[in-house]
Amino acid sequence: MIANCKHIIVLFGLIALTTVSQGAKTGQEITGSNTPTQEVEKRKGIAVQYFRSIDKGAVDSTFFNQFTDDVDFYFPKFGNVKGKSGISKFFRDVGSSMRSIHHDIQNFKVIGEDNYVVVEGQESGVMKDGVVWPDNKVSHGRFCCVFEFRGDLISRFYIYVDPDFTSSDQVRIDRFKQKAEQ
Repeated sequence: MIANCKHIIVLFGLIALTTVSQGAKTGQEITGSNTPTQEVEKRKGIAVQYFRSIDKGAVDSTFFNQFTDDVDFYFPKFGNVKGKSGISKFFRDVGSSMRSIHHDIQNFKVIGEDNYVVVEGQESGVMKDGVVWPDNKVSHGRFCCVFEFRGDLISRFYIYVDPDFTSSDQVRIDRFKQKAEQ
């Protein structure tokens, strides 16, 4: 019997090669206090708690304790940064443009595998200038986040979302609409 079995999984269009130990597949006892399933469920809970904290505006020192010191972070149009200070800068820059944000946590699709958790969902909010988003015409508030864990800490966090929350990029919207209608 093969000790490690390789699997290719597709998570919302993202392909990941994973290794599942034979024990995890056959239900044999795994050494350590938690089974792989318990670890994945715990990580899924940590990922969902991230969104609860954001919705409450609780971006404080406790919030940053869920990340490794060298966390790798990405957000479209903001770019890729390393470390807790990079995430802090993101929340100062992007977060300062919003009055509020809400994630539809009840309807999240949450998938966990090994050290990864992927969350697909919808978000809404109000910008500082009072504009409510999404408009549900062009912008629908859909997003997908990929969390990678080292132990119980988030070591990599990539957010995939259209950062034009208020559909104000009219030039690009019109261009894409014309292409879609052809």
